[in-house]
Amino acid sequence: MKNKTNKPKVLIPVFPGTNCEYDSARAVEKAGGEAEIFVIRNLTAEEMCIKMRQAEYAILPSSTISIEALACGTPVLTFDATGSAENVPDSCGAVVSCDDIDCFERKIKEIFVGNEKSS
Repeated sequence: MKNKTNKPKVLIPVFPGTNCEYDSARAVEKAGGEAEIFVIRNLTAEEMCIKMRQAEYAILPSSTISIEALACGTPVLTFDATGSAENVPDSCGAVVSCDDIDCFERKIKEIFVGNEKSS
């Protein structure tokens, strides 16, 4: 089990050139979490696993690394307009509408409350 903190640690991995990570970070912080935006550049598989395991949750605005997060045991929150949506089982994450930021923020709060209960 991951170490629990007062503010849940959320990793937002992105690739250079995207901007949706800033909206995701604002939603995490508004919900009371601590967001870490991490730009992925030439990481080894081991480095990627270490980074993923440090987070309590991963928010993946894009579809490219949800499988890596799930393989590391890190639940995933992603949007329905990405390829990630088909990879995320209900038992290890959630998929929300990309057009509904209120739903996105509610889901983040649900995740944080769930983390508090399990710590």
